[in-house]
Amino acid sequence: MTWFQRLYETYENVLDNPLFADEENTLTPIGHTSQQVHIIVRIDGKGHFRGAEFIGKQSVILPATEDSAGRTSGRVAHPLIDQIKYCAKDYPDYSEEEGYFGLYEKTLSGWVQSPHSHPMAEAVYAYICKGTLVSDLVREKLLYLNREGKLATVAEEGQDIPVFKVLTPKKVNGISQRDQGNLMIAWQVEIPGENESRTWTSEALQKSWTAYDASQMSKKGLCMVSGLEMFLANQHPRNIRRPGDGAKLISANDEKRIHIPGAFR
Repeated sequence: MTWFQRLYETYENVLDNPLFADEENTLTPIGHTSQQVHIIVRIDGKGHFRGAEFIGKQSVILPATEDSAGRTSGRVAHPLIDQIKYCAKDYPDYSEEEGYFGLYEKTLSGWVQSPHSHPMAEAVYAYICKGTLVSDLVREKLLYLNREGKLATVAEEGQDIPVFKVLTPKKVNGISQRDQGNLMIAWQVEIPGENESRTWTSEALQKSWTAYDASQMSKKGLCMVSGLEMFLANQHPRNIRRPGDGAKLISANDEKRIHIPGAFR
């Protein structure tokens, strides 16, 4: 038996083990990845804004497509939890950039319009379609504007912008600037009768996305690990060791023969 088979069996055995059911030890479900988020937005079950909180950095598990789980600088949207420049329809009103809302809306709408939809995802979709995310966060004093009414990239003298502490500066014309559009948003959906409002810990939501994601796959073949005919992955995800980690489990060369390093070759 190969070590790959051992890994597969270990994952299956641990997946439903109550010893690994807490947030610190939980396994990443199929069709998910881990990422650090910075702001939690609270909405109700109908998509009405209730508040928001800057939390610094917190690692969470979020739904991901095969493409978004391996994204680096490419324009690919996660289906639920993502950066402001993806989630905010009104981002272009406050930035010189257009943002990627169209990609995000298309991915999320496919999920909520499917038989595998979930009330939390539907509430998020209802909210983001209103196009008020940036303006709501500005009103909550979590995002900051400059004198031109755009998202500030540089703090004025004596100004304290807390979210700048979690953003990586980038030199533009010799000046260190920070893009508030890169802040990661997580959703907390407060529905009467539901004990869990955090989308990143809802097992029902995770199973809903996993089922939808599987329904979008079509290529099947023999899995060399399990020995079963299964849906085949075209690429391997990032973040296998920690959020933000670019290493992948297996090395590969893309069509242009660019080497992608992994833990094994």
